[in-house]
Amino acid sequence: MSSDRCPFCNIGATNPPVPFTEPESNPASADAISETTAHMILSTDHVLAFLDIMPLTRGHVLLASRRHYEMLGDMGVEAGQEVYILLT
Repeated sequence: MSSDRCPFCNIGATNPPVPFTEPESNPASADAISETTAHMILSTDHVLAFLDIMPLTRGHVLLASRRHYEMLGDMGVEAGQEVYILLT
């Protein structure tokens, strides 16, 4: 499920998941980000992490689920587990 008007859904649609176990395939490389709208830090099956285009502080990273949810409680178990692991 995604929303055409949601900027985070658009970023997720243009950045496919990359297995975390392959650092040489990291989307943060210069070649991979040249045609995207965000500087990706992490892109998994369920979660995206990317640099904020208007950061509050240097290195400010946004963490978003790959699927569009209206409420945090609607988030699936898999996405919730990945978010929890990344935040702890």
